[in-house]
Amino acid sequence: MAQALAYARCMRSHGVPDFPDPTPGPGGGFSFQINGGPGSDLDRNDPRRETADAAYRSLLPGGQQAAALSAQKLAAEVKWAQCMRSHGLPGFPDPNAQGAFDSSGFDDSSQAFQTASKACTALEPTGPISAVPGHG
Repeated sequence: MAQALAYARCMRSHGVPDFPDPTPGPGGGFSFQINGGPGSDLDRNDPRRETADAAYRSLLPGGQQAAALSAQKLAAEVKWAQCMRSHGLPGFPDPNAQGAFDSSGFDDSSQAFQTASKACTALEPTGPISAVPGHG
């Protein structure tokens, strides 16, 4: 977790001031809750974020690995992702083994995301939804 905190601090000090601290996960893992669309320094297409991520990714243990989720929770997140794809977001990613979604696969501030999310509310995973910076 200390390495993930160092990564977040480096991201903030090198052009991405809104980058969040990691949140602890089950079994000692972590995730980053990233909510940023166009115009935000958290936007996956923002060159500041891409540059800082490339420079500091090595600070993350295992290249951003966190503890694996239970099979039941992961299956629930996959069902939610399938629902999101079937409701207008064909490129919405499945979660990784830690239950985090590659943020390069969607824009959570878009109307399409909001519409799909509303349609899939019953399947939405409980607790916060984790997104990790991707390279889309």
